Amino acid sequence: MPDWEALRKLARETHYRLCEISLKLTGTLPAAEELLSAAEIETGLDCSPLPANDPILVGAFALLDREGGNLYFQLSLALSSERIRFIKAHEFAHFWLHPQFSSDAEFADDSPETYLGGTAEPDAKQVESGYSPAERQEKEANVFAAEFLLPSDKLARLFEEDNWSAERLAKHTGLSETLVLSQLSHALLSPPELESPSPSSNEKTPKATFLLDPSQLRAATLERGPALVDAGPGTGKTRTLTSRITHLLNDLGVPPEKIIALTFSRKAAAEMQARLQEAVGEQANRVWIGTFHSFGLEILRKEGGRIGLPPRPAMLSNADAVGLLLEKYRLLNLREYQYLHKPTLPFPDILTCISRAKDELKTPEECLKVALKMAETAVDPEATLAARKALEVANVYAIYQNELQARGMLDFGDLLFRAVQLFESFPEVRSEWQARYPHILADEYQDVNRACARLLQSIAGEGAGFWAVGDLRQAIYRFRGASPANIRRFEEDFPGGVRLKLNRNYRSVPQLVSLFNDVASRMDGERTEWEAVRSKDSLPTILDDSCEAPLRRNAILSLALPENRQGQYEWLG
Repeated sequence: MPDWEALRKLARETHYRLCEISLKLTGTLPAAEELLSAAEIETGLDCSPLPANDPILVGAFALLDREGGNLYFQLSLALSSERIRFIKAHEFAHFWLHPQFSSDAEFADDSPETYLGGTAEPDAKQVESGYSPAERQEKEANVFAAEFLLPSDKLARLFEEDNWSAERLAKHTGLSETLVLSQLSHALLSPPELESPSPSSNEKTPKATFLLDPSQLRAATLERGPALVDAGPGTGKTRTLTSRITHLLNDLGVPPEKIIALTFSRKAAAEMQARLQEAVGEQANRVWIGTFHSFGLEILRKEGGRIGLPPRPAMLSNADAVGLLLEKYRLLNLREYQYLHKPTLPFPDILTCISRAKDELKTPEECLKVALKMAETAVDPEATLAARKALEVANVYAIYQNELQARGMLDFGDLLFRAVQLFESFPEVRSEWQARYPHILADEYQDVNRACARLLQSIAGEGAGFWAVGDLRQAIYRFRGASPANIRRFEEDFPGGVRLKLNRNYRSVPQLVSLFNDVASRMDGERTEWEAVRSKDSLPTILDDSCEAPLRRNAILSLALPENRQGQYEWLG
């Protein structure tokens, strides 16, 4: 994850530099239009407006043509003048921040949650804001653009000392009041910036080095895959994964563009990115690090035309999906799921069923076959009712999916479901992506569903470059179809695969590790031999040997097992 404060500081320095070299930028806070004119002079870019349907833009807001020295931006009634100014600043940010960048500004967004560096999880429409290299650059450009146009220090001074309101600031600068308010929030609520010494130009910033124990070293430097590393809590999973990427880059000379690392949340992707940045510096920005779903979206954006998708398929939020079903309500022919007083009442549950079907890679036709089989074999009223409901869900699924296809739209489940369909329908495309990313790393493997597993199979090919890690005793995303069955099928999915274990625990004291070894052995029948690294001096009194067995049992469950599984092991007492 980028250092947002360092990025903001650079943006402020750029703002002040332009103010110093341009005599036109007078006053405390220049208007955005004046600042952008100065940026145009300094960069030498020719800013040219184009209509929204111009083929140069390909539907994007703007396009930076670095080689040609042009910055094209969309001029249409759909974009306010305030928004256009922000989009242009976004492109200038790319020019200053990303020397290799020459692309479209599809993600220029002046909404607060986009550029303040927040960590909230995205909804379906925001899944593209993951942490792939290109997407990180887009978010960095948004943060930089906001601070460049509205430096926090100037805003705070005008607001606190000169009593300028957000409305006055917005009118003076020609920017949106939403942008001003968000920048003010950051300026007024953030702690004072601490100056850190900068290394001299002759000094290189030392990179972090990670000391690995023997089990971590073996996993990180494994000669070839497929490999699945069992890494329980406190065994150094993220360190080992980061070291694996570092080994590929530094020891084997693998180009960073040939590596992809996938996980399930933006937070986990950001942590992975930060750890790798410490280890290898700028190379980390060229490794594709992001979520499974953002990777699926990238595949569909680049190759989706082969299955009838537009170049930029729109994402459907949960609310949009309910609205779509309501729009097609007369075609759904609901009986068991009909609620006359509130027709939309069953829609969330039906959409959940459809999403789960996509997680399991089941098409509407396959769901219909299952429902018909249920109807044929039903022997009692309860089974008959279940079959009728399954038939209705299958019918809704077919109508819903046809509408998505006709409108060129995707929902969250489609991001993996349709990416797998595409690869399996077009082997030549699959081969191209296998060659593009010969090294694939998967984090939190215990949380994969069938769609994730098949996507990994497709991109990994024979699996020589496939390396996965996870805590194989837990699954957080069971509601998305994560299942221990996918772990058991590892060798079936990846023939010739090997399993490794990290066997040192750095988080818990020896007594707790000993208890966990015993509990885990009863859970899966296989002896777990973790070695405790921490001193016993920090042992909680609740785990003292004199405690009653049930009390010690509760302690081990509360400290060593995930919360969503603690109630499953009452027999341990």
